[in-house]
Amino acid sequence: MSVTPTSGRLDDRGTTTRGRSTARLGHLPAIDGLRAVAVGAVFLFHAGVISGGFIGVDVFFVVSGFLITALAITEIERTGRLALGAFWARRARRLLPALFALCAAVVAMSAVEGGGAARRVGGDVFGALAYVANWLQIGEGHDYFAVYEAPPLLEHTWSLAIEEQFYLVWPLVLAGIAWRFGRRSARVAIGIVAAVVATGSFATTVWLAGRDVPLNRLYFGTDTRAVALAAGALAASVLARGERTGERRVGRVESAGAIVGLALLAVAAVVVDGSERWLYGPGFLAIAAAALIVVTAAAGDGPVARLLAGAPLVAIGKVSYGIYLWHWPVIVVLDHDRTGLSGPALGTLWVAATAALTVASWVLIEQRSVLPTLAHPWRTAGYVAAAFAIGFGASATVSAERAGRGAVAVPD
Repeated sequence: MSVTPTSGRLDDRGTTTRGRSTARLGHLPAIDGLRAVAVGAVFLFHAGVISGGFIGVDVFFVVSGFLITALAITEIERTGRLALGAFWARRARRLLPALFALCAAVVAMSAVEGGGAARRVGGDVFGALAYVANWLQIGEGHDYFAVYEAPPLLEHTWSLAIEEQFYLVWPLVLAGIAWRFGRRSARVAIGIVAAVVATGSFATTVWLAGRDVPLNRLYFGTDTRAVALAAGALAASVLARGERTGERRVGRVESAGAIVGLALLAVAAVVVDGSERWLYGPGFLAIAAAALIVVTAAAGDGPVARLLAGAPLVAIGKVSYGIYLWHWPVIVVLDHDRTGLSGPALGTLWVAATAALTVASWVLIEQRSVLPTLAHPWRTAGYVAAAFAIGFGASATVSAERAGRGAVAVPD
């Protein structure tokens, strides 16, 4: 599938794809650059370089909420409705093929490795493919900030689960608003609902934190992390202007605020610790607010947007989904024990391996994926068959490991 920015539609991952949708946004290269910064922070956190790089996920949440809602508002104001089937089909094409490849690789690695990896791969793959990994990790009592001898290879899919749950529910809300209020009033109604969701999410977090619930419930919960997604949606209700979204002139005050926001995010990425309870409520709200200010400036024409629109950042941002998918398994598998490396040499290996897998995923999978639609049932069947095949492989791996453990040698 060829990709041409001049003839394609900017989707909410910042890549251009051909399609018949009426939802179009102008190219926002600074948003791609911001994604690069966010995924870089997450990479450095998982590599043990900075303690607060996990806040890059919150930046992703704000960006996703903004772009998804901006696209929806554009379509609603042009057509008076939101085509849910087309929206979800585009999400499937963008997200599932690369995730299938990751899960298949994890199943194969777990089968070879055996032991704990093989015993848990069934649940991990189910959580990743069904986009419920965050709730499964809550149920297991998994501590995202603890150091495990053999961490799950799909641990990082918790954030993808939250985003996909948002992609499932939020368009239904937007479609309902479009049906009730029509194209002229939908924007205002969407902004009000987004503000209510953000407020409710923050209030839920504060209430749960006051009841001394485990931190993993606060960190992984969709309800407690929705504030960042809703903040992005709120910004879209104000700023979305279709293909002219990126043409808005950003004033000096807004630019200064965005610079301060970037500085706050940078400081937080270096000094914040996820085990600090104050984060769960005012902390993550402040991080979402800082990310929101930066996103609004990046979605316009100003100095911050030009800074983030540098070619290297944009190139990395366009493949940030692949980087996020592959970097964590690379870090877990290529550890010191397996490679004999440490320090900068090991870090260089992680970067090189992640880059190679990301490029392969982008060229061979993500850019060749097809749109599953009712008009092409075999495409949809292919997606379903791939999911079942991976699930079957994971179940077989678990069964083989259990059978091996259950075998008892009979003495002579």
